[in-house]
Amino acid sequence: MVSPSCLLFGRKEERGVQRQMKPKGVMVWAGVGYETKAPLIFVKSGVKIDTDVYREDILEPVEEWALDHYGTDTEGN
Repeated sequence: MVSPSCLLFGRKEERGVQRQMKPKGVMVWAGVGYETKAPLIFVKSGVKIDTDVYREDILEPVEEWALDHYGTDTEGN
């Protein structure tokens, strides 16, 4: 005979629960504008964000996307 708890929750051997004491984090940069959104930029876990990393890995790709998407102003900036 099968117990009702096995029918509802599955047998103990079939149930699996993974637990982590300290899950890995993720950092994501996102930009949203009127009728548009910038591509998500994911920063690898454990990377220390300093000025150089922020500029090279986040701002430069966003600037390139913005120039492609919006173009330059009338003064060429």
